[in-house]
Amino acid sequence: MSAPTFLSKRISATRSYYTELGLLKDAGLSDTEVLNSATRIGAEILRLGDKLGVLRDGMLADILVVGCDPREDIQHLRDVRLVMADGRIVGDRTRTVKAGFQQEH
Repeated sequence: MSAPTFLSKRISATRSYYTELGLLKDAGLSDTEVLNSATRIGAEILRLGDKLGVLRDGMLADILVVGCDPREDIQHLRDVRLVMADGRIVGDRTRTVKAGFQQEH
């Protein structure tokens, strides 16, 4: 698979994800309920609630840091500032490294 094809599929999947979150909101869920559906409840449905879905010691987690609280407006999830996966920063739009974190090169 070529890089443009791979990137195109990733962008398409991201758009679909945001569309799905918007549809949950349109269906009447609150922003907090949409966020829970995308994290904790999704993990529970997959029977992985004992391993992921919440930020807690001993759990597996990839982390998105966004500019504002998505519980106030789910659209804030589009403003991704930092991404951590497997304990490493893999994307940093802030261009600063916070104390205790080391950016991968």
